[in-house]
Amino acid sequence: MDKRITRLASDPYTVSLADRECSLFIDPQSAQIFMDEGAGEGRVNGAVFTPANGPRFSTRAANGSSGQELILAYCGVEVAVGSTDSSHELDRWAQQANAFLKSKAASEAKRPERAADHLRNGKAPSMSQSAITVQNLTKNYGPVLAVDDISFGVEAGQLVGFLGPNGAGKSTTMRILTTFLPASRGYAWVAGFDVMYQSMEVRKRIGYLPESVPLYPEMRVREYLSYRARLKGVDRGGRSARIDDCMKRCRIKEVQNRLLGTLSKGYRQRVGLAYTLLADPPVLILDEPTSGLDPIQIQQTLETIKDLAGKHTVLLSTHILPEVEKVCERVIIINKGQIKFDNTLQSIAEREPVLQIEVRGPGDDVTRFLHDQPEVASVAAKPSAPELTAFDIRTRDRKDQRELLASRVLSKGWSIRRLDLKRASLEEVYTAVVMPKAESAVQAAPESIPAA
Repeated sequence: MDKRITRLASDPYTVSLADRECSLFIDPQSAQIFMDEGAGEGRVNGAVFTPANGPRFSTRAANGSSGQELILAYCGVEVAVGSTDSSHELDRWAQQANAFLKSKAASEAKRPERAADHLRNGKAPSMSQSAITVQNLTKNYGPVLAVDDISFGVEAGQLVGFLGPNGAGKSTTMRILTTFLPASRGYAWVAGFDVMYQSMEVRKRIGYLPESVPLYPEMRVREYLSYRARLKGVDRGGRSARIDDCMKRCRIKEVQNRLLGTLSKGYRQRVGLAYTLLADPPVLILDEPTSGLDPIQIQQTLETIKDLAGKHTVLLSTHILPEVEKVCERVIIINKGQIKFDNTLQSIAEREPVLQIEVRGPGDDVTRFLHDQPEVASVAAKPSAPELTAFDIRTRDRKDQRELLASRVLSKGWSIRRLDLKRASLEEVYTAVVMPKAESAVQAAPESIPAA
């Protein structure tokens, strides 16, 4: 008999037993240990992992044989881990394992963000003024690291765009925040409540629109919204008025008596947005809310979302950058599971502009001439054709000097084919973050490239 503890998580505690190592995953956040009892995965629930109530190894005579068994005891449950004919060897294993677990328990007890503290206090220990707080959040799907130790906060009333390519970790993060998925490590609070230990409190305070809206095709629109309102605990006296208001805001009143199964994807998406708003939650988490909408519907939906700012906190995920620029005040970009950029759109717009000019004339002479102008801080020349050179120019005072420089260039007898003022854009920032090789394409505005 050899029912050893096996590795079922990405960061287990490894216990050396004789000539092999057993991987034991003890999660102080979810208060669970995971093991293999020989007949599939077993799970033992218990209290928070501390020196007082942590797991312990012991020995006993093996049933039906002369050997000894190594037993893992945790919260009243005993599991046979291994066996041997040498009682002396088994005692040594148990001593080593217990010493290891005791040291781990002691280190967990010293953590400033203990799970026990979260449960006792009921609120996030820091950044409690934030509607959403994420600290060192990690999620593994087996060997795949989907979210890699991310931290960020969203203040109450903010409208934040959550951007990233496919597979970057956006939807996984949102599912953790909405309590649909447990994190592998780290902490998250929504509306001041821990998403792991106080998931029901979190669900009372959020509206979540997933990328694929879950609807009952055999129900009618109003019937479905009434059903969702009852589930959300919307007061019966004001329920009908609240449903009418949400249908009006999401522009679905004209289809309120239609079967959900007969609606187009755009209408189904708007029904999903309507039920997200039903309980008037303080926090809204929207995953691709404009997916499947036509241009007019997109504009109307974005106006609805923009009107929520100030009264609600909105975390909006989308692939369409102009949508974020229209409604959001701040952008978080995630790539390969890590936060690569977190700043306001205003900070991007305020970055140093670049004057772009194409001059037909001797490239070296034009370059020297532009360098000599007192208003010019730097010049980058890029020959584009014989006797035609493109220049990226930064001025000393960040003022728009296009007219002044153009008149001086023309006075030298050179012609101008192009004259423009290039400002940093969200697209430029996003490209630099998601496609590092594209940095050379945005060297004209290095300040628009965030530090990774």
